[in-house]
Amino acid sequence: MGAVGAVGAAGAADAGAAAGAGASLSVGEVTVVLRAAGLVAAADGPIRGHVSSRRFGGDHVLYMVDVPGAPPLQVEARGGEWPAVGQSVTLQTLPGSIHVIRDPVEDVGPREAARRYPLGMRDTVPSAMPVVGDPAPALVLPDDTGTLQDLAEQRGRWVVLFFYPKDFTPGCTTEACEFRDRSAAFHELGAVVWGISVLDSASKAGFKLKHALDYPLLADEDHAVAERFGVWVEKHNDGKPSMGIGRATFLVDPEGHVARVWPKVSVDGHAAEVLTALRAAAAGR
Repeated sequence: MGAVGAVGAAGAADAGAAAGAGASLSVGEVTVVLRAAGLVAAADGPIRGHVSSRRFGGDHVLYMVDVPGAPPLQVEARGGEWPAVGQSVTLQTLPGSIHVIRDPVEDVGPREAARRYPLGMRDTVPSAMPVVGDPAPALVLPDDTGTLQDLAEQRGRWVVLFFYPKDFTPGCTTEACEFRDRSAAFHELGAVVWGISVLDSASKAGFKLKHALDYPLLADEDHAVAERFGVWVEKHNDGKPSMGIGRATFLVDPEGHVARVWPKVSVDGHAAEVLTALRAAAAGR
């Protein structure tokens, strides 16, 4: 592992005062943060570690990397492959940039990653929710049959994406069934309806079968898509913080842009509200 040093005492003090508990140093398009008061990370060689957090933020990815013998590093990376939580990476400094290189031989594996990096630790950096007019973030997920569904392949059609916290829960059941009851009306307008939440395709298949849902349910097991859409959020149950999918809906137009956003959904009557908005948007084209 290459050295992780600190800038001179005066510079560190100034940076620490400006940045508080996490000071930063920009290197080209990449920012490295050493999460220790009054220190600025300076990498003078390759740094090895494991990804403990990954959050998408539009055209970049924010990582937290656990480095042996040093506080965690935060890395903002643009382009290239995006390692998952638990994967081993090398941060290689080059002139004006830092390359994030995955080393799969030393991955800790999904079970160990879940033990080391519980949800509250893995997701510490907020993502922005897309707004009306933005291109819809990339979305490729397996559905309830295991078939990959790609939002980009739906160009030319309206798409309703409703994010819900979890299969089989009362509120999510009500919401899913309301979309089911209006499925024919959405279809008449040439719209596709997709429900998206955590848990795997098998859970989605069981939820769909139990309630006779007639549209695809997509499995966002690692919540990467929820992160891109800004709906992977902190929640509080009995005063304890945890991370999960926030209930939100996006209407995507035939050109692939966000046409309408419902950032905080109340389930009763929501599907009817989305249908009304879709009718108005389609009529206005």
